[in-house]
Amino acid sequence: MGHYRPFQRRWSPITAAAVSVGVDADHRPIPSRRRLRRTETAMYSSHITHEPARARINDQMAHAEVYRLAAAARQARPARRRRTAIHAAPMRMFAGTAILCGALTATAIVAVPALASGAAPAYVTFDKHALGPDYPGQFAGTTGGAAPGTVHTACNLTPLNQSLVQLTCDWQISAGQRSFDAPLTGTLNWQTGNVVMNGRIASGWQAGHQVHETGHLVDPAALEFAGTIQIQP
Repeated sequence: MGHYRPFQRRWSPITAAAVSVGVDADHRPIPSRRRLRRTETAMYSSHITHEPARARINDQMAHAEVYRLAAAARQARPARRRRTAIHAAPMRMFAGTAILCGALTATAIVAVPALASGAAPAYVTFDKHALGPDYPGQFAGTTGGAAPGTVHTACNLTPLNQSLVQLTCDWQISAGQRSFDAPLTGTLNWQTGNVVMNGRIASGWQAGHQVHETGHLVDPAALEFAGTIQIQP
């Protein structure tokens, strides 16, 4: 067995130096060992108590720095989107302008041959009235527009119901070199006063061309009608 040594207390270097000397540098008496132990214990306890507080403060500072960097990144993103939108707006305007120009160009390409060949429709206006009971189904009046002159129509009326009548009329337009004869068929609506007829020119100016007539009853007492004859190319 080894040699037994009695228990010896371990002092800190500061305490050990003070105990060995007995006085401090100013030759003041050193406190007792018990008081020195209490002082050393209090200092160690203060260090243990404040260490978690410093750790919490360091963590809070680190989190605050993370939040600051995240906020700066969020503020930077909208600026980039605004620059993209500013550049995209002219592109959308350019695309819309290109589409519109293309549509107008296509329309012009289609329309130019028709105008160059003189294929635009011709419009002849008319105003006619019934000749009276001695001439049933016959109307006379004047024309204007593409063929100014006079008009005479002889019509056969076939009632379809109380308001609708089927018409078969022979239109004779006397306008010099633009005179023509066109047999047309259609309907007359007594409730609305509207007349719609279609056919082709049998002889004269624009012979063989299709005709579309629209008229309206403007004076029921005199059976006066006014409208337009459209001659298709």
